[in-house]
Amino acid sequence: ATLFINRNYQGVKKILKEALKTKYEKIYVIVSEEANVDAFQSETGVSVTETFYVPFNNAFPQGYDQLKDKKFPQGSVVMLMAGPCGRALAIELYQRNPLVTFLELGSFWDLELYGRSLGASYYEKSRHP
Repeated sequence: ATLFINRNYQGVKKILKEALKTKYEKIYVIVSEEANVDAFQSETGVSVTETFYVPFNNAFPQGYDQLKDKKFPQGSVVMLMAGPCGRALAIELYQRNPLVTFLELGSFWDLELYGRSLGASYYEKSRHP
């Protein structure tokens, strides 16, 4: 699944946090090497089982090649937040792990991972309860 940031951002964020905390025992993340996963866990209350990093710039081919054949435990969830590399990896990884949930989230958690986001900051405005 790919999530886009839109007017439902705040509502989806709340629902997704709860689902991640209650429905999955193993949560993996694939993020840029500049992401602060400890801050993400602190901000969201979501416990990450393991983190995989790709280069912040030019993640192809190094990050892609390093992870494209990775196996994940059945029933786990993998959140990909690694730009275009994450989008390509989501397809490759799902083909190798069809009993795993892959969420390609783009910049959805940028505020929690990096402390800033031009995309997500717009939806932080209180115009949508």
